[in-house]
Amino acid sequence: MSSACLTFATGQGVSDEAVSVERKAGARHAREAAIFSRSLWDLEALIAETSHAGWDGFGAAPVTAESVARAHLLLESLPIGLPPAELSVDNAGDVWVEWSEGPHQVFSVAAGPGRVYSYAGLFGTSRVHGSEEMLDRIVEVVSIHLGRLYPRGNPRPTPALRAR
Repeated sequence: MSSACLTFATGQGVSDEAVSVERKAGARHAREAAIFSRSLWDLEALIAETSHAGWDGFGAAPVTAESVARAHLLLESLPIGLPPAELSVDNAGDVWVEWSEGPHQVFSVAAGPGRVYSYAGLFGTSRVHGSEEMLDRIVEVVSIHLGRLYPRGNPRPTPALRAR
């Protein structure tokens, strides 16, 4: 009895179309990795700028390690493919993650010490706000509301968690 062995070459397209698809997928992955890396770089820069009391010249509290850790966890848990977020720190030391498409199209999430993520959004004349304790729930809320901000191409139905 003879045995047959099948081997499949992964990542090796055989047609010009397959090669084109592979290149586009690789470019998309590289873009998404660059956006995520930029967010982490921005977070590191914020830490350096806001880690001492009075960093704003008006007595602002320093950013806390817990706020930074919660913001980092949020950023790594968001669906892949989202536009880059702007990061900031408020005078209480909370890290804000914000997406904006203009003055009346904005969604923000605050990561502070404790267990609660707070969020607020403005979508034209509609407003939303609230808070969530569970990371998976805030990721779902962010995905839903960013679907309002970016109606096309948002991976909102099934948030994919980034590998840790």
